[in-house]
Amino acid sequence: MWRILVRKFTGLLLVVTAAVFLVVGLQEPRPGPRPKAHFSSQRPRNATVGPRSPTHTNRSKMTTDFNGKWKLVDSDNFDAYLQAVGVNFMIRQLAKAATPRQEVQQNGDNFVITSSGLQTKVTTFTIGEEFEDDSPIGKVKVIISKLATKMAFTGNWKHVESENFEDYLKALGVGFAMRKIAVNTSPRIEIQQDGDNFKIKTVGPKTREVSFKVGENFEDEMPLGKVKVTPTWDGDKLHFDVDSPKGKLVTEREIRDDGRMYMVMTAPDGTKCTRIFAKE
Repeated sequence: MWRILVRKFTGLLLVVTAAVFLVVGLQEPRPGPRPKAHFSSQRPRNATVGPRSPTHTNRSKMTTDFNGKWKLVDSDNFDAYLQAVGVNFMIRQLAKAATPRQEVQQNGDNFVITSSGLQTKVTTFTIGEEFEDDSPIGKVKVIISKLATKMAFTGNWKHVESENFEDYLKALGVGFAMRKIAVNTSPRIEIQQDGDNFKIKTVGPKTREVSFKVGENFEDEMPLGKVKVTPTWDGDKLHFDVDSPKGKLVTEREIRDDGRMYMVMTAPDGTKCTRIFAKE
């Protein structure tokens, strides 16, 4: 009896962990609340666990490095989630009382996750490929979506460097005085991201806030006047097409291998500039 309970709990733990770490398509019998499980890393900064390929650090293909050992430190709404998927009282109590550990080995899109709790379980999968797993509600099919590899922009970013910024402003027709103010300002950008939903606050001589969802047009105010903005994903880049009174502008944001955020902006005449931000 206890072995059966342990196996069921371990299967549940892995499924919930996959949902927390990545974007999981899990076929449940009926809808219900979603849990949140918070894990803290047990590895020193820059330490890695597991095999790494020579191209592993190419963040244009994989945004987040999950390699390491992780310990559960907090959960939100976990019991309600277990009830919603039909887990009985005894197993729910076991699950709530446990403090599982995860060991993640990642090589590009390939993962090996070892869950250690009442029982150790190892699951291997590749992002974008369906696999089967055991859970308390029976056999389940799990799909780790490619959406999980998109950039995570959330955080506070401080401007550290610009390339060709004044020429870009000149191409937009910005006057001399305003150009000098802009060039000598080091703005901060606060980004809150929830999947495709963004809230961006820019703090400088003037504070501006904008909220949008990738794939949906929105209007914004610029020194050039009112503009219509179309945000899309271009791989790991957040791409903006901007229709302005001066013509079409293009802005792209991406996080590169050095961990900094790069904003590459193109004026209607083709003049480009790059503004670089470091995470605080």
